Amino acid sequence: MRKKWIVLLIGCLLLGSICVVKISWKPNLEQSVIIIREAYQELELDSLNSTVYEYPIVPGMPEWEELHSGEKMYAATNIPNEILEKMNTEALIESILTHPLLFTSLISSADSEGKQGLERFSLSCTAVEELYKREDAGTILAYRLVETPINHYESNVFRFFLEKGEIQRYLSGKVKKAIQVYMRETK
Repeated sequence: MRKKWIVLLIGCLLLGSICVVKISWKPNLEQSVIIIREAYQELELDSLNSTVYEYPIVPGMPEWEELHSGEKMYAATNIPNEILEKMNTEALIESILTHPLLFTSLISSADSEGKQGLERFSLSCTAVEELYKREDAGTILAYRLVETPINHYESNVFRFFLEKGEIQRYLSGKVKKAIQVYMRETK
């Protein structure tokens, strides 16, 4: 009889531990914001160049009018690698936000959130390629989304990048969940 009780007790304990594993914690919106803020504060922000890139050729300039294809426009606006590598991630994000072709990519997109245009943009822009290499990019993008009063245009850009696997791979599970909750609750 005693063996049956022990077997029953062990079975209950195992079943209970399986049930506990199945339950996953999900933060609410307020907790998500706190998690994102804490993750940002824990970053050891690098001391690389914090200067936002100034594009030498932009729409409205005579040189821009001579660029008759998207390929030439991207070639003229891609930031040289030696500059990209020396920029800190915050300056890199700002340089992407001020890229002469970003807004055009968003508004020329067939979908309302600009994802198709942003996808094309991200494939052609060397700054985005560099952003995907940065381990702190997801945390900084999430912090900017939460803390900085931004317009709908910037919000769509941050959300687009935060959904990308290239950005998410460096985030902890807790921060990923917080970002997912925040993006879902504030859509």
